[in-house]
Amino acid sequence: MKIAVFSPKFSELGTFNSQKFLILKSQYDQLGHEVSYFDYPDFSCEEILQELVSKMTSSGFDKIAFMPFKDSSFVFVREFISRLKLSVSIVFHLDGNFIFHSLKWSKLEPTLKDRTIELVCSSESQRKLIQRFLPSNYTVELLSPSLSAKPILYDAKTIEELRSKYCVSEDDVIFICTGSMERQKYILELSKVFFKLSEQLNIKAHLWLVGEFNDTGIPLAGRSQLPFEYYQQWTNLESVFGENLKLRFFDSPTDQNLDLYYQCSDFYLNLSTIDNDDFNYDVLEAYRNGLDLILSSWGSHLDFNVVDSTKQVPLNLDAPFLHPNMNAFAKLFITSSLHSKRLSKDRRLERIGKSLEHFSIDKSLKQLASILASRKVFPGFNDELDKVCDSFEKNPYAPFVDIASLGAYNQTYKNIYASYF
Repeated sequence: MKIAVFSPKFSELGTFNSQKFLILKSQYDQLGHEVSYFDYPDFSCEEILQELVSKMTSSGFDKIAFMPFKDSSFVFVREFISRLKLSVSIVFHLDGNFIFHSLKWSKLEPTLKDRTIELVCSSESQRKLIQRFLPSNYTVELLSPSLSAKPILYDAKTIEELRSKYCVSEDDVIFICTGSMERQKYILELSKVFFKLSEQLNIKAHLWLVGEFNDTGIPLAGRSQLPFEYYQQWTNLESVFGENLKLRFFDSPTDQNLDLYYQCSDFYLNLSTIDNDDFNYDVLEAYRNGLDLILSSWGSHLDFNVVDSTKQVPLNLDAPFLHPNMNAFAKLFITSSLHSKRLSKDRRLERIGKSLEHFSIDKSLKQLASILASRKVFPGFNDELDKVCDSFEKNPYAPFVDIASLGAYNQTYKNIYASYF
């Protein structure tokens, strides 16, 4: 089978989750078919479109796969597909921005209808969310992320040197949170719990935040933030609680060095309820490094439920923004801090082995082979997508805000994201 895969330029991967693209490329490369990669063009003029269509035809591609793309690429995708023969089979690898791009998918629908189309998601929660917008006789596909290799394992001397550098005693445990530090990840609330428990209890625990702060806010409810506002709010905690050397923030290290930070740590924390997460690749990397996981019961975190090292923090479903139950988290944190020892090398290696088994490349390749062999005719979206589009047309800056409750999520949001919690 000859497959053409369109993806963003390497220089643009920073606007997406680069881990997703690297894993998808690895899966296609190991499939055993002839795969060619093409960048999404910057322009969709007639000359570029005709050149690409001609190349697809002359090269005899059996499948054309689209990795997630930016807003600006929707026009290219629509115009390009409209020039292809109906016999060409197409695969869309969706990311978590489907809801945010609902108006654009609605405009793309007439071009896709009655063509052979596969819609592919990375988590079961996202698959169920997308399935909501399609007839029951059309099945959205699942392609799980895969882990194909162990991380670089650092020696004990290197690990102890880094721990010692940041005043971590030999028996202390480290909780680590990585990735984007933003409001829907509850970094402020997480830090406040740590400050308070450090004051009240003699816990031998440290909290490391490794990543970058951003000011995304809560976009689907119109809660925006000023540049650097969230970071400033976090730094202001010190003026309230005083300096605490057991709580540290590190700017994003390189991927290789990030493995060292993971291997210095014992527990991974992620309390995210981010709306556009299709799969949380930060959690996957932590799992690959053998850490115990403490996760919010949200989205792709539910895919880690089968892991015996995972503890789930329930959501407060009566809260305005479905945030994690911080009392439940505090209890988990206390238990883990007071009754857990440092993660031993043997236990970490056992966890790493289980991660490679749980997210095995063989399982993913079987899923991908089945997806590429399928030839489902796309029937078009159902009326549920119209309701979402209507919300964006009425209030593009806060499509799912409940005015009556002074800014909380409305019932439409809860219905759409029901599979995430």
